[in-house]
Amino acid sequence: MYDLLCFLSVMAGRAQSPNGIKVQTTETDKDDSVIRIYQSYKNNIGNKYRKPHAGDILIDSIRNPDEFSIVLSKWICLHKNRKIARYRYDKCLRKGNVYSINRLVAAANMFDLLPEDALPSSYKLDDTLNGIVGSCIEQLRKLPSGIDRDSALSALKRLGKPSLPKKVVYRAHIVDSELGDSLPDLQFVAKEAIKCRNYFVHGSHEYNIERIQPFIHFLTDSLEFIFVISDFIDSGWRAKNWLARAPGISNNFGLFIDGYKIELRRFKEVIGS
Repeated sequence: MYDLLCFLSVMAGRAQSPNGIKVQTTETDKDDSVIRIYQSYKNNIGNKYRKPHAGDILIDSIRNPDEFSIVLSKWICLHKNRKIARYRYDKCLRKGNVYSINRLVAAANMFDLLPEDALPSSYKLDDTLNGIVGSCIEQLRKLPSGIDRDSALSALKRLGKPSLPKKVVYRAHIVDSELGDSLPDLQFVAKEAIKCRNYFVHGSHEYNIERIQPFIHFLTDSLEFIFVISDFIDSGWRAKNWLARAPGISNNFGLFIDGYKIELRRFKEVIGS
């Protein structure tokens, strides 16, 4: 039930909360075969100032039941390997208009939780470099375990595997294939979002966080948008068809597209790009 709820939250572009849950057995026709489920610590989700509009959801399941069926089926098939990342997104979505450094970091880390088939392929190092890396690993393993030694080993083992920036740009390219005209320079924004995330995770004296601070919401929204829209496209959803309906701002995705170009222009002016 919660897997389906996660899907419906994405489709609606706003967090959904289950209501009136009933379980009915098939063993008897008696009235007491229906069990009502009451949730502990239930959070009621709603925004009276921004009512949802049926025309803004990603899939019109009433007019396009075939599309709904196809996307839901494929999404469920992919869910086993993507559910951890998807539930991380669901937690971000439930924060609504509340933005923080932790939400930005969580949005970036979702891409690290995706399975290999959703990410760019690993690449083989050339023979010379591969030999040097192997030799370094062999020598490091002879040393006593320690923070620096273990960190160096970890970095060497990651060579040839896609980094977080490459993962995010790869997923942004999937979005570009359907919505590129409406979201210019999305891959550029994705790279900048990861730079900001890296500052808060690793720290960097060269990164001017004062200039970027007012745009943390924009960078966070960009990462979340890339994650969920590329995931839905992987499930067979045609983003172009949704955009052709001119969605409004009653869900997060329509709202993001509506303000994207203005935020992008302001962002570029601040960072001097």
